Amino acid sequence: MAGTLFGLGLSQRVTLNGLPEAGWLLYIYDSGTSTPAATYADTGLTTELSFPIEADSYGMMPDFWVADGRYRARGTNSTGSAVFFDRDAILAIGPSSGSGGSGGGTVDPNAVLQTGDMLWKPFSGARTGFVRANGLTLGSVSSGATERANSDTQALFEYLWTNFSNFQCPVTSGRGGSATADFTANKAIGIYDMRGLAGFGLDDMGNSAAGIIPGGIAAGEQGGTATTPVLQANLPSYTIPNTLAAPAHTHSAGSFGVATTITVTNGATLTQGSSTSIQEGGGTTHTNMREGLSTQTVTAALNSGTVTGTSGAASATALTGTITSGGSGAELNTLSPFALGTWYIKL
Repeated sequence: MAGTLFGLGLSQRVTLNGLPEAGWLLYIYDSGTSTPAATYADTGLTTELSFPIEADSYGMMPDFWVADGRYRARGTNSTGSAVFFDRDAILAIGPSSGSGGSGGGTVDPNAVLQTGDMLWKPFSGARTGFVRANGLTLGSVSSGATERANSDTQALFEYLWTNFSNFQCPVTSGRGGSATADFTANKAIGIYDMRGLAGFGLDDMGNSAAGIIPGGIAAGEQGGTATTPVLQANLPSYTIPNTLAAPAHTHSAGSFGVATTITVTNGATLTQGSSTSIQEGGGTTHTNMREGLSTQTVTAALNSGTVTGTSGAASATALTGTITSGGSGAELNTLSPFALGTWYIKL
């Protein structure tokens, strides 16, 4: 079912001087909102017109068609700085399906993109009917906006003003009493910034929290990081042993000169050479024999020759010191595999 808004299509406006109001603009919204409604050049609702609809150099507005329903209509001059009218709940009237040569049909407003809707495309550059979500600004022709300065930005201006904080979408020279007043005052507003970001679902989205996204992050806020330092607390738990057993080994007893006093402790054995004699403290001399001294400490004096021997194996010995990890301290890259493109926001 298709209709039009009575008195607007094919209407002409003139200035106070009786001259054509060239290029005046007609904004058609869903009733009671600032959401642009789709307008069409045919009753079949197949060829969509740009938003807002622009009059020709004679001040004549082209004919247009809308789906059945009620709409809000707003007319301004060519720069959007002067508002001629703003009427709501206007009923669309006119021919229904079959009353025109191109047939008919209805358009589901949920099947078309609306102001503020976002899409991602895997390429760079501008897109007709959209602005890039790049943190630059938009506004009226005289706003000095850096991404788009045009009258067709009003609907998105008001959408950003209403749905985002001034921190997320700042208005130049501060926000005034309303979005419409700020647009008419030729202020620019910052576009929501999606540079280098992907979109994630809220942790709850109307349900209980899934526990995946850290708490306290609201819709529209940003989080995460591309790299992160590896802290000691994040290393795997591992104990490095610090007590090592020394390998079995012996020490040479060395050579001793004549008249050297040798003390042999419990469990040791004193071995004589073939021409060696050892005199104990009592004067007894032992020659060419092996003296086992296993239960007491004996002091012996060497008369001649040398005495040799070895010590037993050492017990485990504690070794202390530091171990270098060999790491560099470089941060860990946490970016998942990705494809680059551009985020766009519908005007």
